Amino acid sequence: SKAKLYSNKYYVGGVAGYTSGTVQNVYSAADSIIGEATGGYSNVGRKGALFGLIASGATTQNAYFDSKVAGLSVAVAIDSSSANTVNVGGLTTANMQRDQFAWQLNTMASSQENSKIWSRANGYPIFADANNLPTMRVTFDDDGASTRKYTNNKGIVAMPDDPEPASGYKFVSWVKENGDVFTGKQKVSADMIVSALYASSAEQKYVVSFEYPEDNE
Repeated sequence: SKAKLYSNKYYVGGVAGYTSGTVQNVYSAADSIIGEATGGYSNVGRKGALFGLIASGATTQNAYFDSKVAGLSVAVAIDSSSANTVNVGGLTTANMQRDQFAWQLNTMASSQENSKIWSRANGYPIFADANNLPTMRVTFDDDGASTRKYTNNKGIVAMPDDPEPASGYKFVSWVKENGDVFTGKQKVSADMIVSALYASSAEQKYVVSFEYPEDNE
């Protein structure tokens, strides 16, 4: 991210130098944020890892920068006192290169419905498309004990270990809210909760899976 303005002041940031509107669900992994002020006046620079200036009345939410590569520790050089900033700051490279982070961008940090904009193949999140499906979250609920998993760019989620059943019972499968069995082989197209299904050890219950080629209609 670079800026060169002929003035006595400049604003530069990994996402934008100046914002006066609404910016949401973005990130910067810029490793070089450079600003130059020339033109005969004293150089006064305002550099932020995300923004140089957030103007009065502007809104910035769920915006992050890679604190390991930005070379800056400040997300915003100047934050107007009347600006609305929520969940704005730095994260480590490891945290930003996780499927969970792509999901966080999709859901305004779990505060809104999944927008299905972001995916992740390798490294940082990317825009979802036909080859990189949006990142979804599957919550595996075992009688109140939850494990959360996130889909990869093919829409597949890594299944957790089978839960340990109580004495006299056996674990049968994970089931969706509509009662259908969830095996982890299906592509996930929305955030969902699946629950552990148990049966008495004396009962004979089995799960039968039917597999078809991907191009089968």
